[in-house]
Amino acid sequence: PHINESEESFTATADGIRFGLLAVKNLGRGVIEKLISERKSTGKYTSLYDFCRRNAGREFNRRALEGLIKSGALDGLADNRRQMLLSSDRVMAAVDEERRFSGENQLGLFGDDFSGKEPELEKIDEMPREKLLAMEKEATGLYLSGHPLAAYTGYIKKGGFVPVGKLSQKQYGDGSRV
Repeated sequence: PHINESEESFTATADGIRFGLLAVKNLGRGVIEKLISERKSTGKYTSLYDFCRRNAGREFNRRALEGLIKSGALDGLADNRRQMLLSSDRVMAAVDEERRFSGENQLGLFGDDFSGKEPELEKIDEMPREKLLAMEKEATGLYLSGHPLAAYTGYIKKGGFVPVGKLSQKQYGDGSRV
């Protein structure tokens, strides 16, 4: 899934099938329609803050944002998923502050103006691949960017292990080591 390319349902593209946003957990149809409508009318999302600012509202909440981050739908809007997850509360708070003070030309207690300054995200390394895959599975029910066993493919092939599908071919009798 990708917030700048996915539609509500799965769609065919020149590169393959684009994962539908409706399959991401914690996203309702109303939220998805708003996200897509906003993207089509105002343009692609450019950052995590831009995405949150343009979609903040009653239906769009932290759980929906977390589901999108974990699924990989916001990849490319920040350096990595860990960075977005750790910064999401701060970004949403900044959006809430901007909405609260916008239009009132008010300054904060310490002279801060809330004119839509994008908060800087903390620079942090990405999570291990296994953790990213686990988050994708949690958010969508599928591994999307790889599979946890892919790292062991060479070991499995060299080890002479018998695939489960071949066990039903009856070439291995009782007591055979497989």
